[in-house]
Amino acid sequence: MQRSSCTSLSAIDVEDLFVTGRYHTVGPREDWRPLMDLARRCEERPSHMKHFAPAVPLLLIPMLYGCTSPAATVDWQWGAVMPEARSARATCAVENRIFTIGGTSWPEIDGHKMKRWHRSVYAYRTAPSMQTGWSRLPDYPIETGYAAAFAVNNTVFVVGGRDATTAHSAVFMLNVNAPDASWQPGPELPRALFGLVGGVIGETIYVTGGFEPDDAGAYRPASEVLALDLSQLDAAWRTVTRLPRTDLEWPMAATCDGQLYVVG
Repeated sequence: MQRSSCTSLSAIDVEDLFVTGRYHTVGPREDWRPLMDLARRCEERPSHMKHFAPAVPLLLIPMLYGCTSPAATVDWQWGAVMPEARSARATCAVENRIFTIGGTSWPEIDGHKMKRWHRSVYAYRTAPSMQTGWSRLPDYPIETGYAAAFAVNNTVFVVGGRDATTAHSAVFMLNVNAPDASWQPGPELPRALFGLVGGVIGETIYVTGGFEPDDAGAYRPASEVLALDLSQLDAAWRTVTRLPRTDLEWPMAATCDGQLYVVG
């Protein structure tokens, strides 16, 4: 099988890119692997990989995690305009629908821009064989921005977030295929978090990063990695490890091939 080198990724700075997941569970810190280590562990790589220099180890990642297609040209296209302009919204996808929850806006009031927090929820249907566009869903139970959203089976889970005055530990869930869909409370976080990131592996939601309250009433970067295994009847959040660095602000995350990637 011909594999692509995916060299378009070579410009990414990997110093703060880490990987963990269900295949790495050795300890509270050992399960985190800086991707730089991958180059050091590939000293005996086959001759056809000798041109991959350890100075740019990210080039090895597509080989190890299933990048098998040659680079293709991708063109951006305009979709339907959202009914309301928002930032800091929570977003996820279920089948052929994209969901956005809450968020913030800055309307001008009496000549001054004021930050507003929202509860509105919208779904965008992408299937070309069906009617595409935005539709309104039941409002989120509380105003929220900087929350995280995840999809497990047909249910959207919204985790944490904050409003104008308070960070949230609340989790709410919505079965988007239910005929009378309504938001229901889920297992609360052990502490309030906003700006958090994460992903889903199997039926487990992982979250990390963001900000949590400190003893002085301010906010500090959060470093715990929390997991919620929804296959358990008594599902509750548990701490599985910590980030290798405790000073990360506004990282991004994604899951792929049973791994959680935290970038930035």
